[in-house]
Amino acid sequence: MDLFNFFKWIERFLIACAVLCFAFLVLGQALLALNPVDFYMDFAEKIEGEAVNFYEEFPEMRVTTQDFQSVFATVTVQVENFSSLEKAVLLINGKEVSDFRNKQVTVKVNQGDVLAIDGTYYVHELIFKVVSVSENVEQPKKGQVVKVNGNVSMIGTVELK
Repeated sequence: MDLFNFFKWIERFLIACAVLCFAFLVLGQALLALNPVDFYMDFAEKIEGEAVNFYEEFPEMRVTTQDFQSVFATVTVQVENFSSLEKAVLLINGKEVSDFRNKQVTVKVNQGDVLAIDGTYYVHELIFKVVSVSENVEQPKKGQVVKVNGNVSMIGTVELK
């Protein structure tokens, strides 16, 4: 008989949980019907009508591997006078994309992107070279050399064919 009462208690507990969940569901739906509350609860409504540039939100996604074949335009920049520069940073449109700890960086670029190298951490001269560009890139040219003397030096604006 004691086991029977235990199962009745579990049944009442489960029914109470179901009723409580249903009440929370109805309350949540009622709050969503109110416009001021809906704005704070609905993420999609916050960004509605705003253009989202994926590479501006996630600049590190521009970095790709050296043997990457893509329909995107790519530019590969390499350090010439050092084997690794962890504090030198490749900038696209003023945003940090990658460092040169692996000697070279291959990035996806778009028309009008401004490429630069931030070498402000270093006091000695750094030499970088554009070692490859995809066939649809007009500027920067393959073989272009950029010298950085403790500053931010421009590689140039990307022009596509």
